[in-house]
Amino acid sequence: MTQPMMPFACDLDAAPLGSWAEYEESGPWIPIPFKTRFALVGKRPEGVTIEWTGFSSNNDDFVMAYVFTPGKGPPRELVKQVLQDGAYEPMESPPSAHRRQDFRGRLDTRSLVGTDEITVRVGTFRTKRYHYLTAFGENVDAWISATAWPICLVKLDAEQKQDPSTTGRFSYELVATGSDAKPRITRPAVPHNLEVLKKQDDEKRARTGRPDNAPRVGDTIVP
Repeated sequence: MTQPMMPFACDLDAAPLGSWAEYEESGPWIPIPFKTRFALVGKRPEGVTIEWTGFSSNNDDFVMAYVFTPGKGPPRELVKQVLQDGAYEPMESPPSAHRRQDFRGRLDTRSLVGTDEITVRVGTFRTKRYHYLTAFGENVDAWISATAWPICLVKLDAEQKQDPSTTGRFSYELVATGSDAKPRITRPAVPHNLEVLKKQDDEKRARTGRPDNAPRVGDTIVP
């Protein structure tokens, strides 16, 4: 199953450097809620960098750095991707065509349906609510606040239509924020090498006891 993409709806030119937001993600395929963090860790002439961190139970954190073209408004174009899997060397990961589209961060203004004041665990926000469909025809509601740095998402709720044998919904909820983020990827990235990624994935699979039928690197796109 493919979960709805999280919209990057902030004006990164206005977003404070070091701002971060942590989300709890749940879905039909997730046995327990999963936490992820977005942090604005770089503003340079060549682009704005947001790091996404996925926290695992074995402390093998996965970090992906996204570099967007600079400028006012939501992220314009994804120009560079670097991944760091635990203690392995950072590696360049050329963005695919559909990842570029996913991360433009522009919510269609025609999908704006109103304003809501909503309360999540981190506080109460005055938001704009957007309603739209995924490529699978799933209804999505996204609540956006201009001050929920660095991506401005407060909450997202969506139905699941991809597997009729499975019940449940997709959701993201803002659970923590801060202003002290530092880059987690600090070493130079090596060139992209799929065979090296597959070897690393096999090593992690053996170390953590993941089943052989679990998705492997190269089978799916890592968020």
